[in-house]
Amino acid sequence: LFAVFTTVDARSKKDQDRALIDKVAMWQIDHQTKVKHHDLAWTNGVLFRGMVEWADYTQDSRYYDFLMQIGKKHRWGFLKRLYHADDLVIAQMYIRMYEKYHDPVMIQPTIARVAKPSKARLWLGAKNWSERWSWCDALFMAPPVYGQLNKLYPEKNYLDFMDREFREATDSLYDADAGLYYRDRRYIPKKEKNGEKVFWGRGNGWVFAFVITNTSQRASDL
Repeated sequence: LFAVFTTVDARSKKDQDRALIDKVAMWQIDHQTKVKHHDLAWTNGVLFRGMVEWADYTQDSRYYDFLMQIGKKHRWGFLKRLYHADDLVIAQMYIRMYEKYHDPVMIQPTIARVAKPSKARLWLGAKNWSERWSWCDALFMAPPVYGQLNKLYPEKNYLDFMDREFREATDSLYDADAGLYYRDRRYIPKKEKNGEKVFWGRGNGWVFAFVITNTSQRASDL
């Protein structure tokens, strides 16, 4: 009986969780026109990445319809900064939608976007610094796009580029003693009032999210 009640309780909790997430997601959809940031800005790009994950999990057509509207509205395109990681994150949703609907229109702008990587110097402060992953949050925004594309087109070696750029950003910003990333190079020499190094929790959260997501995706492909 304990096992039965435990299973029932777990199922009930799962249903409650889904109802709550649906409520939050639908509120966001209903109020999207009032959001102050552009649909293609990183704030919304991250939201849409989460929403396509939820759509895949629930198979609820309302979420797919919403994301389809966003994609079509902007012709599956991007903001103007060609190489900026924040402006690339929207492609994570585009690729997932392409995987479901197999419409080349959904993915062609993304392929064109990543065709010619920037040769700018990595360090923040260098000329065109934002064209490289010189701040730690960029490691969530951009690398998954290359990983997703490599899954579709392994012959193009997108994964090699992702690995090389991720390693260079890590070599530049990761503190092995602390096991944490600096937000960007400006924080490496800084100290807190207590003498400790200065790290940014949210930025490390972005990196952790990428690592967990990428690891989970690789495991599911095995």
